[in-house]
Amino acid sequence: MYACYYCSRAYKKPGMAQWEKLMQLESVYLKQVGELYDGDSFPMDVRHYLAHWIEGQDWEHAAQDYDIAMVLFQVLLENLDIQYSRFVQQGEPFLLQHNICRFKHNFQRYQEEPYTLASIILWFLRKEEEIVHSAELAEQVQLLQVQQNPMETDSQWNIECKMTDLKKKVQSMLSGVGLLLDDAEEVLFVLVREELVQWQRRHQKACIGAPDSTCLDQLEKWFTTEAESLFQVCKFLKLEELMGKVTYEHDPLKTQKPALQKRVDSLLNCLLKRSCIIYNTQSHWLMKNSNKLAQSLHTKIVNTQTLQMGLALS
Repeated sequence: MYACYYCSRAYKKPGMAQWEKLMQLESVYLKQVGELYDGDSFPMDVRHYLAHWIEGQDWEHAAQDYDIAMVLFQVLLENLDIQYSRFVQQGEPFLLQHNICRFKHNFQRYQEEPYTLASIILWFLRKEEEIVHSAELAEQVQLLQVQQNPMETDSQWNIECKMTDLKKKVQSMLSGVGLLLDDAEEVLFVLVREELVQWQRRHQKACIGAPDSTCLDQLEKWFTTEAESLFQVCKFLKLEELMGKVTYEHDPLKTQKPALQKRVDSLLNCLLKRSCIIYNTQSHWLMKNSNKLAQSLHTKIVNTQTLQMGLALS
């Protein structure tokens, strides 16, 4: 079934997040999405949690090239491992953790023919595209029916189209913040689970005379860059407080901001706690350098708090 459909037309990678478009459709189209993923060929959970990565790959090419298909197959399994680690770290329900492991196990059957899995994913993306296209076409027809009013003009039609596009761009901007936090979370995971652990090992070896470097400059740079990025997101979200009295029904910023703010706070809390972990050491030299790292991040906090106070006074 998948191979025949693949041969019939070529799939083009979407310009914006197709999965997010689907999630914003009316219930009648969401029902079609549910029916599409009702089987076991490609789990909806995998499509949801790896949406950004899936839509960024050339599955059409992979369906024809064994080597490319094998690379994407291996990266897919690695991404499932990363998602599992996130669930464990965030204390998500055991069922979610179990399902991710089960999906990875089921994908193992494509080890010898990874291009088959590429064709399956390609087929699902095309079907999604058809649903989105149907919804957009229905929306356009509805707008045309409204325009049958003799009072409607070409100018009003153009304005209506631009307003619709503006709403989509606002929603896309908020979705982009969520994707940015996904990347920040992944970077923080690497810093905490890998780089900081390696530094601690080098420190332990240096304490017994090994010539390992325990310099904190690189860690300071990485942790500071991560903090700066998160504080920029904080600034963006804090703008909502200035618009507390200027809102409207179904305001996307008002409805999505609490969840985004909670994620930012959680990441910053983890970052700052880990940046000060070196205080536990007994070495005066290391204490001095950890002070330098903590002081760098503390400066960012003070600057951000000052900005927030200025916004409140305004």
